[in-house]
Amino acid sequence: MEIITSELTVIGGGMAGMTAAIAAARKGLKVTLVNNRPVLGGNHSSELRVHYNGSSHSISYYAREAGISDEIKLEIFKYNPRYNTKDDYELTDMALLEMVRREPHITLFSNTEAYDVSMDNGNIMAVYGRQLRTEKEYLFKSPLFVDASGDGTIAHAAGALYTVGRESKDAYDESLAVDEADHKVMGSCILFKVGRENKKIPYVKPAFAYDYHNDDILKWFIRPETGRKVRENIDEIDGIWWLSYGGELDTIQDDNAITLELRKLVYGYWDYVKNSGQFDDVDNLYLKWVASMPGKRESRRFYGDYVLNQKDIENKVVFEDAVSVAGWSLDIHDVGGIYGHGRPSQFGFVPGLYQVPYRMMYSKNIHNLFLAGRITSATHVALGSIRVQQTLSAMAQAVGTAAALSIKHQVMPRNIRDKPYMKELQQVLQRDGQYILGMKEDVGYVKDAHITSSSVRLMENTKVTDYVTLDKNFCLVLPTTTETLESVDIKLKNKTEREQLLHVAVFGGEHVENYFPDYKVKEIHVSVDGNFDGWLTLPLQCSRSKDMKHYIILMKHEALNVYVSKERITGAPTLIFDERSEHKIKRFIEKLPLNDEVSRCIGFRNITPSQHLYAAENVANGFSRPYGLPHVWVSEEEEHPWLEITFPSPKNIEEIQIIFNPQMETNNFSSPIRQLVKDYKIDIITHDNSICKVIRNNYQGLNRFMETYDNVTTIRFTFENTYGARYIEVFGVKVF
Repeated sequence: MEIITSELTVIGGGMAGMTAAIAAARKGLKVTLVNNRPVLGGNHSSELRVHYNGSSHSISYYAREAGISDEIKLEIFKYNPRYNTKDDYELTDMALLEMVRREPHITLFSNTEAYDVSMDNGNIMAVYGRQLRTEKEYLFKSPLFVDASGDGTIAHAAGALYTVGRESKDAYDESLAVDEADHKVMGSCILFKVGRENKKIPYVKPAFAYDYHNDDILKWFIRPETGRKVRENIDEIDGIWWLSYGGELDTIQDDNAITLELRKLVYGYWDYVKNSGQFDDVDNLYLKWVASMPGKRESRRFYGDYVLNQKDIENKVVFEDAVSVAGWSLDIHDVGGIYGHGRPSQFGFVPGLYQVPYRMMYSKNIHNLFLAGRITSATHVALGSIRVQQTLSAMAQAVGTAAALSIKHQVMPRNIRDKPYMKELQQVLQRDGQYILGMKEDVGYVKDAHITSSSVRLMENTKVTDYVTLDKNFCLVLPTTTETLESVDIKLKNKTEREQLLHVAVFGGEHVENYFPDYKVKEIHVSVDGNFDGWLTLPLQCSRSKDMKHYIILMKHEALNVYVSKERITGAPTLIFDERSEHKIKRFIEKLPLNDEVSRCIGFRNITPSQHLYAAENVANGFSRPYGLPHVWVSEEEEHPWLEITFPSPKNIEEIQIIFNPQMETNNFSSPIRQLVKDYKIDIITHDNSICKVIRNNYQGLNRFMETYDNVTTIRFTFENTYGARYIEVFGVKVF
């Protein structure tokens, strides 16, 4: 048996385990990463192909997790631009391996099952591992361990306190919980991908698969009244999320039975599509890929010093030990899965982004054990929100960073929650790009610098040539620095010769991070002349709400057209408003092929009083995304815009950061991010010298340069190309 010694051992190479390992390694820790699969990524790998989802489905709009989790997303897109359609996932595997291999402090053990522990006085001393293809035995020794295995295999072996199943309503006062506690969990799912050839492809059902010509089977599968129905466009199927099973079994011990049942369902379903005669144009379709095993949603959940619950999420509780952000809905899948009698999932409303506390990320009773991934300390209901992979990845960055501080200060994971250590953890995380809701970021020397730019764009959307019928309630979100908004012009077209009356409602919001109309401020009616085609002034005369934004809703009127563009106006999106819906809003987008989309924005101009929302000084205000106000510098359309930072006195610097716009409002993408800066240069000017750094083909939002320069007086950024946007957008500059 070979002994492997490191400062941190991470069990599990899924998105959470990988992120924890990278975070710790970048702080100098020697890290062992033990993965029982041949590829990294867990549920997001080529073996399972579950989307790397996160908080950007939230009503907060500019909500995607940042830090390492977003670095991973953009890295994946660089290597596999078709990841959003679940194609070429071998390239996704390659991207993840590339990220781990870049870190010299990480030693990766693939195909290695961690199966037992050695304990001493409540501490894990070592973990036993067996590498399947080499027949090697390992003993992994570390002062600290992270269980990111998904099932909590090592945490369980160590005797960490845990639970399985659903809590009762009264356990945590959760309205979405069941009346009586049980051991049922969300079921597992086998995804698959459909392809099309230019010739007929026959399909022969295996004998073990279910016969969907049998009504007893078909009745479970096609139940539109519960939301279970076959999609009309079979070509675009990349799995059926509600085709799940096993929630009423033991998702660990009964894994083989669950896997077989799901295969029976998938292969039988495809026989129904191909051979039942119920579907048109399916002769040339074929099963391009089927997952080799189920993706799990839930098994064991381990207790930390805090259990995140539904009320924390709904009340947006502010935690002193907040270390990351979340915002996915309370997406609680029916434990019966395909055989369930209710709807396949219960989507509990989450009122925007919320903070995630550190105390749920380490074991309550095993002193040197961190928890990462879906096994963290949360109720069954709360797990419905935090279980998505990009959210778990952001949480894991906090785990890996906390491990580094534990080694630095020679303390246990629990001690990091104490004030001096917690403040340091939060500051280090923010410097490393992590987003902690509501916390201003340290910008270093830039705080006192003089900031100038070649130009500043006015917030408006005047280059609109396309229009759509006002057949929905369109909501233009306008942030303002002033307490009142007197008026704004919008571009409209009256399709008739008769005068029409436009009904406009103005709403306000409660939370600065949200893009959500909470309450009505006023209503007005504006006359639109017959055949009118131009800019119409809306005399609003309204006060700004708590969230620093005005929600201007053009109520449905099919005699009118509204002019729109395909350009994103950062900080001022256009949404679709439906007061009858709990969510009230959805995104105004145009669906494109390959799961892509283009946002639409209403044409507007002449905000009164005049607003200077895109000033260069915004890059130093400690917010690196819209938070109430846009908090971004935007240039005018010009050749080679520049941004200059001049210090009041010469500075010795060791790090420069610049944060571009990585389209934080989008969950996944199939085309390059237009606003992202591709090519630029940095001039670092000292008393007696000037150093020029040239950056080409940038694809990340956060750009960091860890280099030492003495007596720096000025840093000048000159921008050359984006991936399609006409303007340069910079959220932040930090210099340390």
